[in-house]
Amino acid sequence: MRSSLVFAGLRARSLACALSVAGAFVVSGCQSAPPPQAAAERPAVLVIENLANCAWRIDAISAGTPAHQLTIPVGETVRLELPAGTYEITQEALAGLDAAEATRHFTMPLVSGETYQWRLVTLATMPGGLRP
Repeated sequence: MRSSLVFAGLRARSLACALSVAGAFVVSGCQSAPPPQAAAERPAVLVIENLANCAWRIDAISAGTPAHQLTIPVGETVRLELPAGTYEITQEALAGLDAAEATRHFTMPLVSGETYQWRLVTLATMPGGLRP
């Protein structure tokens, strides 16, 4: 009878141990992995090269983003990273052109991850100038 009590005690301890190990797996081992983080959207890149003989001011405005305003000196190249979107652009020559020709307004869509080349030039600054 004593041996059956010993075995009963061992079985109770084994059962308690098994339940605590199973409980540990339930608490820590069965948790799901954290959801993957969404990749950050890459900016659109606008490379503006001033080939003209005057400086230019560029204003770029898009809904939901701060306005971007920059001046590009003669002979300079500027690399601008912008969030994707459609931009209202104002391009203004700061000298050398009459008022009617100095300012231009247009819309420019920029796509995430794309690079755009923009050369600022006038007919007067093209090689060879105007020809008859």
